[in-house]
Amino acid sequence: MKIGIFDSGIGGLSVYNELRKTFKNADCIYTCDRKNLPYGTKTDLQLRACSLAMVKRLEHCDVVVAACNSASTMLKQSTKVVTMSGAFKLHIDQYPTDSVLVMGTDATIRSRVYQDMFEERGADVYALACSGLATSVEYEKNKDVDEWAVLVASLVKRYNISDILIGCSHYSFIKERIKVQMDKIDCEAGFIDPAEAVVKEVQKRIDDIGEKKNMFVSFEQIVNKPRVQPQEVEQKVPLTLEWAHANLRN
Repeated sequence: MKIGIFDSGIGGLSVYNELRKTFKNADCIYTCDRKNLPYGTKTDLQLRACSLAMVKRLEHCDVVVAACNSASTMLKQSTKVVTMSGAFKLHIDQYPTDSVLVMGTDATIRSRVYQDMFEERGADVYALACSGLATSVEYEKNKDVDEWAVLVASLVKRYNISDILIGCSHYSFIKERIKVQMDKIDCEAGFIDPAEAVVKEVQKRIDDIGEKKNMFVSFEQIVNKPRVQPQEVEQKVPLTLEWAHANLRN
């Protein structure tokens, strides 16, 4: 069993690690496209091209996970492709909330994919486009990261927000930093991470394998090939942020 996971950079390792906890015997292939990082600032056309190209690269896998929320806004969830937002939509009823702060890239916030889901369920929704945060996490710009954490904590306290939606896989690595800032100003909020829903959807795909074979979406709309060949690593142990910084440098 091969599970392919991709992101623009190291953020998808947070999703990779969740998948490894459940699918210990699977061959997980993690691929990142750092030369095109960040995806969250791309136009829809650029983002679609990058996203479909990465799925194409992993088409030899049994299941492909778009571990990038920005890319997920450009892909249709199918019997073989699992997207962050697509998986979360199927399981959102398991995450009831009165008020939620959606943290995401420019592309994800612009798509309104998460805001619409929560608003349809009557929640008060606050959206924060965290321009540059994914890059700061990628390259360990901790001062910038902490400034974002302070802002998030202040919004939680000001608007009495119940939960924070992690709308970019990179942000999973800074939850503890956000908690520290919330503690400093005596407020708290839960974290909602779509990675949990992704694991459930991958399980469904694996259960279906052998019963039916399905084709991928068409890739004819990709006019140009990716500017670079994405880096690929195969690991059978959890990948840490430290490992990523040591091994995925340009």
